[in-house]
Amino acid sequence: MSDRHPQAREPAKWHPMLEATEGPVGTWTLIDSLDRSYAVVQLVRVDGEPMYRVDHRGERIGYGNSLRYACQKAHRAEIDLGVPSHIGARHPDHRGSGPV
Repeated sequence: MSDRHPQAREPAKWHPMLEATEGPVGTWTLIDSLDRSYAVVQLVRVDGEPMYRVDHRGERIGYGNSLRYACQKAHRAEIDLGVPSHIGARHPDHRGSGPV
């Protein structure tokens, strides 16, 4: 029998969305570990449908159909800045969770 705490077996449930602060209404700012803004996600309408616009370091990088996906997209862009060029460009997104 293991002496580990039962919750220790569960995978971490952290998500980039947890680092997003809302304000003004419908706008989320993602903050890095040094309390600097690196992305903004804003609820907008595209062809009459609600979408989440993603801007990373001042550049529009796309849209998502959920806040969760939009925050993931912004966070992936931030992580990719730290990937050495010899390793390759952006990692493929196999989640299929919205338009890019």
